[in-house]
Amino acid sequence: MKVSDSHERRSTTVTIEDLVKKFGSLQALKGVSLDIHEKEFFTLLGPSGCGKTTLLRSIAGFEKPNSGRILFNGINTTELPPWEKNIGFVFQNYALWPNKTVFQNVSYGLELRKKSKDYINEKVQWALAMVELTGVEKKYPEEMSGGQQQRVAIARALVIDPDILLLDEPLSNLDAKLRISLRKQIRQIQKALGITAVYVTHDQEEALEISDRIAVMNNGVVLQVGRPDEIYRNPKDIFVADFIGKANLIEGNLDDGIFLSAAGSRIPLSKFVKSQQGGAVLFTRPELLVHDSVPIDGGIPAIVSERFYLGNISRYSLELDGGSQMLLETNKEYKSGDTIYIKVEKYEIF
Repeated sequence: MKVSDSHERRSTTVTIEDLVKKFGSLQALKGVSLDIHEKEFFTLLGPSGCGKTTLLRSIAGFEKPNSGRILFNGINTTELPPWEKNIGFVFQNYALWPNKTVFQNVSYGLELRKKSKDYINEKVQWALAMVELTGVEKKYPEEMSGGQQQRVAIARALVIDPDILLLDEPLSNLDAKLRISLRKQIRQIQKALGITAVYVTHDQEEALEISDRIAVMNNGVVLQVGRPDEIYRNPKDIFVADFIGKANLIEGNLDDGIFLSAAGSRIPLSKFVKSQQGGAVLFTRPELLVHDSVPIDGGIPAIVSERFYLGNISRYSLELDGGSQMLLETNKEYKSGDTIYIKVEKYEIF
């Protein structure tokens, strides 16, 4: 059965079972398994070389895995090429034909499907309206900005009524302000169409803002899958904690309700579990530290060594007695050299 036999967009689930992909001696995917829900905006997040683009290209059919399966709505699509999967793919570098007009670029997939001229005209107009580019049909890519070119690429992916929309770091070539605007637009389009979307990025803020769920990847392995708030607040390991947002990660030992850092600082913990003893890493977010300029119950002194102004908040570098360093984020004003008092209430021990 060809997935493309049905031309009406369907609600689609994606099931990935123990997927392995090798490039010579390099194993890019090491037994990846995932369940992506219908109508979900699902993000693959991780550093360069972690395997996220290889996984996306395998879902699309551009890469053939060495083992494992990829199923759309329970149908095994592992060996199908992209044109038989009814997927829309948005490339990082736009991949527009420079010698074709916007209309010709967007209509290409419909022409391959031998749709009528009236149908093509109607669908191209619809797709360009979805990305707010009505009236640019006769322009060539070189006459458009990077943001406009990327929206043309999105329109080209949408015009075929794909069952799944796949996006490979589509905003990485744009400036920061345009990235924020366009990622919101992509999310709005996905919601409006009720289409399953799989999005690849290395930008943690981007992933946290637009995703229903996130899979954090590293070295060809999925480390954690969850909602953005779950990933941020309750990371399962040190890599996830450090990769998502800012983190205080301090090596040391637990001893009778006190965390003894490797540098020699003593940090009281508010929810000590007596079974937790020995070597450990203390994790807490900079914005979760309790702090004040006067002593607080259970608090310890810290010296403000640096202040970084970030607009709505400031980030402070703190030095504890014994030499350990911590970050604090707050809209409260402190000065370099100030002694303040901090308390660690919300944390994890790895």
